[in-house]
Amino acid sequence: MDSYSSQPLSDVFHWVDGTGVQFTNWVTRAPDSLSEKCGEMTDYGSFRGKWNDKHCSSTQSFICEIAMKLRNAFKIFQEKILVGHVINRFRATSDVECLLRCQRYPGCKSINFIRSTSESKGHSVCELNRHVYGVLSGILQTKEQSSYYDTI
Repeated sequence: MDSYSSQPLSDVFHWVDGTGVQFTNWVTRAPDSLSEKCGEMTDYGSFRGKWNDKHCSSTQSFICEIAMKLRNAFKIFQEKILVGHVINRFRATSDVECLLRCQRYPGCKSINFIRSTSESKGHSVCELNRHVYGVLSGILQTKEQSSYYDTI
């Protein structure tokens, strides 16, 4: 993303091809600086997955905006997992990657995302489940560094 400082902060950000941003997910109080004219997606603490304005001199990965039709919406249960219904397990870098895999995997109804406790990326675990909480006596167990995503 790029921006122009001659406009109000709420209107300055756009994609590099000049089109306006249709979706935003800013951290609290961002964008907050006319000198920070580029954006980043955060990967820390309670701001994980949110957007932040940043100086353009910092090297960042790219973000693309594409139209996407979601098959399901999910409700999040923090510090919980569904036990006994895993149909596939793999390493994932984010809960979003895990949710997208669920939407493409036949029979996937919910996910357990177990965040890595290490600093290295790519070591989190995504578990695709064949059922949702409450179906066939599904049990939610408490598990730190985990989130259960149930189909709404």
